Amino acid sequence: MIWSIVLIGYDQCVFATASLNRVEASVQLPRFWEKLEEIRIKWDQNKEVTKEYT
Repeated sequence: MIWSIVLIGYDQCVFATASLNRVEASVQLPRFWEKLEEIRIKWDQNKEVTKEYT
């Protein structure tokens, strides 16, 4: 398995495994996928707020 770091924003980094089988990776790192979804939701919320002010 190949380890890599996914950089998110300026001050957050999340460790991830690169795998041909996403199901295998999600079983091994369920917290990673949960955190990634939380971050995606926050980004979507920030986009909406930004749109209101532009």
